[in-house]
Amino acid sequence: MASLVAATHIQIVCPAGSPPLRRAVNYIVALLRNQPVKAWGGFTHSQMVPTAFTGYFWDEDREHSERSFWEQDHNVLILIDAAGETSESLVDELEALNLRVNESFERYGIAQKAVWITTQPLSILLPGEP
Repeated sequence: MASLVAATHIQIVCPAGSPPLRRAVNYIVALLRNQPVKAWGGFTHSQMVPTAFTGYFWDEDREHSERSFWEQDHNVLILIDAAGETSESLVDELEALNLRVNESFERYGIAQKAVWITTQPLSILLPGEP
């Protein structure tokens, strides 16, 4: 009989709308292949060229509101499912991951205002014995 295992879904939204941004995302993917993701079992990412997702964020100029605007991003999503983990149990690893992701963009000269890493609880269906 199949069973459900509690897990945490981690999503990283990486801007990838230019060659330097895509180089940074490729670097992030390489980091993930060698870092904590091994313990979590693996990860998935959307295609990079062309990007599969378009996002918008409100770039607010607090001093001159007339200069505020919707900024468009072309994004790669990185998805990680950490079986047996909770968001709370992953805080230290996620904080370190966030630092590495931001450093990756800085490495390519394109520091970001914010790179979103989100988590959601989920259950993973494990197949049962036949």
